[in-house]
Amino acid sequence: MIKDVHYWDYFNSLTQGNKHRCREIVVSLAEEKTDIKDIYINLLQKSLYKIGKMWEEGKISIAEEHIATKITEYLVDISCELYPKSPSNGRTILLTGVDKDFHDIGARMVANIFELQGWTAVFLGGNTPKREVLNMIETTKPEIVGITYSLYINFLRFVELLDAISTQYPNQKILIGGQGLSSDTNNTLAKYPNAEYICSLTELEERLINY
Repeated sequence: MIKDVHYWDYFNSLTQGNKHRCREIVVSLAEEKTDIKDIYINLLQKSLYKIGKMWEEGKISIAEEHIATKITEYLVDISCELYPKSPSNGRTILLTGVDKDFHDIGARMVANIFELQGWTAVFLGGNTPKREVLNMIETTKPEIVGITYSLYINFLRFVELLDAISTQYPNQKILIGGQGLSSDTNNTLAKYPNAEYICSLTELEERLINY
């Protein structure tokens, strides 16, 4: 587990925009063989949630929030190289965000977790047009398509993407993450038998063995 002293050192460095110190902390934790999922959930994600709350309360500026986000993206991107990878299993996951949804840090984390397990992760990032996602499915022929869906305002675009994938590739396995479905009272995925919602990185890791 992440100790409080590490968390607060990291969080304070993040709020100060100290990218170098944030990197030192993450590298040190990796060298101590801290589970990468623990770093993602209890250091990076926890800190970003707190940063977001501070911005909502007017305690930090949007510029400061953006700096923290960019530092976190950088740390997620380098973190995969700090851990040993399993041999390639010949399988591919394609990860994308919904058009007009720019939140993709969670998807970056998911890509890394799959890569460490021997998968090839093709990461398109957030805000990817539907036609481009379909083109990449045709090109890469992934075993799994992962979609990050964060904001309810993008619900129609999210459903349009699901409809398009399910129509053009009816047997395609789809995993969905993000806050957009965290309180889905309409049971949106009921009409998509090959789509599954994963609520956390912990659940993903527990079920990865089945994919």
